[in-house]
Amino acid sequence: MLEQSVAEKYKKESYSYNYGEADILSIPKDDQLRSHNMQNRMIFSDVQDSVLNTRNITEYAYDAFGRRVETNQYLGDYTRNLYDGFSFDVIGMSVLQSAYYAACLRAAISL
Repeated sequence: MLEQSVAEKYKKESYSYNYGEADILSIPKDDQLRSHNMQNRMIFSDVQDSVLNTRNITEYAYDAFGRRVETNQYLGDYTRNLYDGFSFDVIGMSVLQSAYYAACLRAAISL
């Protein structure tokens, strides 16, 4: 009985994989859209919360070692991480407001 309910749970969670331009993998699920590159690193996420009535759109950038170096939230914060040599230890993080993206959005809306 328990095995059957677990199997039913995983049957309900289905993903459709679509490789689009530049070998980007998009995974739509309910109110979420995530895109991964060929190294299976998330480069874009669009998450909507119907309870809080919010939408969070975020882009990610990585260095050659696969470490996340930039996180950019539209109309939110822009974060850069500084790593210690070849390790994955973060030695510095700078958080900036994305005034540039807000200005770009205002310019696009006024067109």
